Amino acid sequence: MAVVDQMNMAYTEGDVESFYQNYCRDYIDEARRGFSPEEFLAQLEAEKSAKHGKVTTLYVTDISVDGDTATATSVTELFNEDGELNADKRGTIKFVREDGEWRVCGEGQS
Repeated sequence: MAVVDQMNMAYTEGDVESFYQNYCRDYIDEARRGFSPEEFLAQLEAEKSAKHGKVTTLYVTDISVDGDTATATSVTELFNEDGELNADKRGTIKFVREDGEWRVCGEGQS
């Protein structure tokens, strides 16, 4: 989904506000509490310096759309200090269509 690509780009560029704009209105406050702007920037800088410029990457699979809602399996790729793929973490992302755009509206571990 394009919203995931937008989040990855915003994260990689360190654009905190653009990152948060990809969350739905009902979830944005929770997202900010779970991953504050300060934590966002600190994590990004730590990843870039410790992992040879590679940062956490998120992608989705198994997308299921039902009208203006959707769910997908999320896969977060985690890199080690050498910049090599070390592991991936899987979860579920809920999406909702707001004002014609898909937005993340919930996340969880699977």
